[in-house]
Amino acid sequence: MKYLIRSIKYFFQLIIALTLFIVVLSLLHLVDSDPSKIFVNGLDSFWQIAAFVAVFSAIYPRFGYASRRIYVNGSFDQIFPIVEQEMIKRGYKLEKRTGEDLCFRLRSTVARFSRMWEDRITMTRTLNGWSLEGPGKDVIRIANGFNSLPSEDE
Repeated sequence: MKYLIRSIKYFFQLIIALTLFIVVLSLLHLVDSDPSKIFVNGLDSFWQIAAFVAVFSAIYPRFGYASRRIYVNGSFDQIFPIVEQEMIKRGYKLEKRTGEDLCFRLRSTVARFSRMWEDRITMTRTLNGWSLEGPGKDVIRIANGFNSLPSEDE
């Protein structure tokens, strides 16, 4: 279900961005304001563009969201403050804590809006750390950040 919602949100974000782009070009008189003169196929181009955007939107969540594991030794009570501190440094705040599973959201409303509120990082506790799930680039950065933290042995 998450996949479908992400696809639909991305479809509308792309359609709005393309529409704004065409409107700005038209207002700057860089292109004609008549859609039949802007596009080769006239008004039929709108359906072709929408179909292309739909295909792209259907594929994007597969590559735009990721899951990674981080390995952190110690008890949850020892690790939780370190995890929370690291996430705060990265611009996230704790949204929900269910047992040892955590959900973080971006603090910045502007950043959340730009991601269409698809900014949640879910951390599911495993035997030796957590499994992170969320937007791919954020999950990768966070996982690399945690994996580069000095361990107690160092």
